[in-house]
Formats: sequence, structure tokens, C-alpha cells
Amino acid sequence: MSEPTLEQARDALVALQHVGTVEGGEVRLETDGDVAHLVLDHSEARNALSLDMMVQLADAVDALRSFSGHAVVLRSASPGMFCAGGNLKDVRQALPAPERGQQMAWTMATVLDALAELPQVVIAAVDGPAVGGGAELLTAADFRLMSDRAWFQFRQVRLGVAAGWGGVPRLLRHVPPAVARRWLLLGPRVAGPEAVAAGYAEKASGVIDHALEALLDALSEVRPGAMDALKGQMLAAQAGASGAVQAELFAQTWFSVEHRRALGLPDDEG
Repeated sequence: MSEPTLEQARDALVALQHVGTVEGGEVRLETDGDVAHLVLDHSEARNALSLDMMVQLADAVDALRSFSGHAVVLRSASPGMFCAGGNLKDVRQALPAPERGQQMAWTMATVLDALAELPQVVIAAVDGPAVGGGAELLTAADFRLMSDRAWFQFRQVRLGVAAGWGGVPRLLRHVPPAVARRWLLLGPRVAGPEAVAAGYAEKASGVIDHALEALLDALSEVRPGAMDALKGQMLAAQAGASGAVQAELFAQTWFSVEHRRALGLPDDEG
């Protein structure tokens, strides 16, 4: 069976919407120059994702595929929170029908994989708890900025269930297997210092917006074409691509206008 596409996942989520009852919350896509913001706004449920929000997230990720900017920031609309995973009302409703639980799992895994594979640098600005599916959401980011009040927990094991949104393979791309085993199999609450020590997060002391602004300023100095190619090389390497694929991505930048300008050469050979 071939891997499902983002479009197929979105259609499957819409189908789940029709049989679900849980509504509410919003995932907004806002753009500010070269930076896009994916804003989770469901504060009354600690930003737990309803089916409505899952569809909106899929639509936003699809739109970002054609975004010409260099960064995507995933954040909460309200301070002091990040994401409490899937909305428990939806989960309880799907529990009696295993096929619906499976459908929710593969659709969200596909959406988060597509988020991780965007050409832009994805930054999670974490200013509060990221629990269960919220912790899996973090695995789709390239950078995780964690404030003093931020923590995450792969709580699935404590609820008698495995990770459902593709978080296991993505986590193993970011941290050593021994670290991933502890976090996944024991389900501890992981605060910023431990995540930073594992190389999984960046410390954002004080106001998280200050750390976010500093990281975005650093990214603004990087040439977009090279950034896109380097992220493509990393994703290809994680997928086991050959050196020839890496060379092809390199060649795309070697002859670019950006590279010529960086070397003080005219934009074209003429």
C-alpha cells in the first residue's frame, strides 16, 4: 500500500467530521512577510485538537507548501499553553469503532509528516504543556523553543495506548534511541532543561517571544535557496537517500543566483 497523500488525509478527516459531534477551536494561518504563523486557538480545552481543527491544520499545511517565506512558527494563541493532544470527546466517541481510531491516527500522522517536510524551517514556540498528541506535534518541528513553564509528556503509555500521530519515528530522528525509549515507555514529564540537554529543544528563558525573535533574526540572514536545499538534504538522509540525491540537491544551489552573488559574481555568466 502506498503512503497516503495530504489530500487523502484531509478528505478522510472531513469524513470523520460528518460522523463526529465535537466542534470548536481554530487553527489559523497568519503570514507576516517571510514568516507564517500556525496559531492554535482553543484555550478552553488547552488547545486540544478537535476534528474541525485537524481539518484546518491539514488545509494550512497544504497552503504552506506554496508559501515563499523561510519560516513557519507553530504556537498557541494564549500564553501558558501549547497543545493537549486530541480532543478527548472525539477520542471517546471514536473508541467503540476501531476503524475510526485508526483513520484518525493515519490522517494526523500524514498531516504532521507533511508539516515536518515543508521547505520552510518549522519552529514550535512552546509556552506551556504539550501532552500526548501535543508532544507528537512537537516532533514535526525543526526547532523547539521551550519557555520556563513549558514541558511535554508522551502520556499515551499511561493511557494504555501507543503513539498514534507518527511521533515515534519522528522523535527517533531527533534524539538517541535510549532517550526516546525513556520518554515513550515511561511517559515522564520532560521540562526544558532535560529537553535541552538531550539536544531536542532550545532554551527560551523569560518571554518566549524574545527567543523566537532572536531565532527568526538568525534565520533571516540565511539564504532561502540554500536553506530549502539543506532541509531537503536532511529529510532525504533520514529517508536513506543515496549520495547522488544529496549531490543533486547541492547542484541546485551551486548554480543559483544567491550563490553567485555570495561569491561576488554577476547573476549570469553573460
